[in-house]
This record gives sequence, C-alpha cells and structure tokens, in this order.
Amino acid sequence: PNLAPLFRETGEMVGLSFSEDQGGRSWV
Repeated sequence: PNLAPLFRETGEMVGLSFSEDQGGRSWV
C-alpha cells in the first residue's frame, strides 16, 4: 500500500524531513 502521504503528514508532526521534488515523496 502507498503510505507515503500518511507518512508525510505524520512525519511533519514528528519532525521528519521529506522531499517532493521528484513528483513523489522521498525520505531525506
């Protein structure tokens, strides 16, 4: 399953960094 959007929302709350410059969400 694609949990990237969920991880992005959760990550922002937790303080993780994400990059969306490839048309998708990647761990930084």
